[in-house]
Amino acid sequence: MIRIVRPASVALVGVALTTAPLLAGCADTGAGSGSGSASATTSASDASASATPSWTRPADPEDLLLQLSRGGGLVPPSIGLGLFPEFSLYADGTLITRGAHTEQYPYPALPPVLVQQVDPADLGTVMAAVSALLTGLPEDLGTPQTADVPGLAVTWDDQGTDEVVRAFSYGVGDESAGPGMTQEQVDARAKVRAVVLLADDLAAGTVDGVTVSAAEAYRPDAWLVYSTPYEEPSGDLPAQQELRWPGPALSGTDVGPGYGCRVVEGDAADTVTDALADAVVTTPWIDGGQRWTVVVRPLLPGDPRACPDY
Repeated sequence: MIRIVRPASVALVGVALTTAPLLAGCADTGAGSGSGSASATTSASDASASATPSWTRPADPEDLLLQLSRGGGLVPPSIGLGLFPEFSLYADGTLITRGAHTEQYPYPALPPVLVQQVDPADLGTVMAAVSALLTGLPEDLGTPQTADVPGLAVTWDDQGTDEVVRAFSYGVGDESAGPGMTQEQVDARAKVRAVVLLADDLAAGTVDGVTVSAAEAYRPDAWLVYSTPYEEPSGDLPAQQELRWPGPALSGTDVGPGYGCRVVEGDAADTVTDALADAVVTTPWIDGGQRWTVVVRPLLPGDPRACPDY
């Protein structure tokens, strides 16, 4: 079940999105969706009413329509384990995005997760544009010479079939042909960037002809909880108050890299959410007579309720 709560502080969960409107003349002709259009375009998209395929909304409201996920690169486990998709749009119009942390470190332990509602009648407009941009892209989008940069995976619904486009080392060194990148791959990445811009504009509510509600804090009904024995953080940081862990027993030996993992859901998830609201990422958690570092990742609709394999 999707639950919505008002954020206590907008500053902790705000999203900074400044991209311009993208769509131009994309119309929906699929059953179960409305129709609409958006008024602007970018050089990355040649989408037009004549070239845009029709799109039919899935019957299952939790079917994933469009998701953007970043990963890989030189990201430490203390950050990488907590990452979740930055944009997830579902068939009932639910839109879940990753908000922005405050600039002050240590960050709050509770990840900034936002939820909005896209008018289901407008989903066809969005997905027709996505289909026009991503259909027919080459399977290999090249490998820029920037191995430390995270990649981007775009998952989208193509007439009931989940398709995935992966761009390794996305966004740095991939705008011109060179070692590891052909011109065809550069052009394909430009279309992927256009989808990212569309997603940003959708979350910002600036796509003409598409109605989107204001962002609110999202309260997950399940968490992945990663834990490892506590080590004092480096640098000149103030000592953090110890807090007693309220959920299932923590462990540092279940999964890699060096972290244990637990799925916490139901009433226990609510208890953990409330406890995280009083903590930061460097908070020492007391459980079983030990001090632990905890990293959490929200489980979104459709995510397996299980720890991943490593």
